[in-house]
Amino acid sequence: MRNNNANKSLKFKSIRAANVVDVHIQLFVSLNFAVFVSANLHIKDKFLALKKPAGNPHKWEGGY
Repeated sequence: MRNNNANKSLKFKSIRAANVVDVHIQLFVSLNFAVFVSANLHIKDKFLALKKPAGNPHKWEGGY
């Protein structure tokens, strides 16, 4: 009986350790995705700022 309890305890500790590792991996993946998204938004903002067409606006039809 005692050996059975020891096995259950070891199994519980293994499952708990696996769950902790899983949570850390999920957090790491989420943080990496957040960094990726924020970097892409920054790039998008830079290109939206360049929406003004290139060239001399006085030569365009209708002016600027």
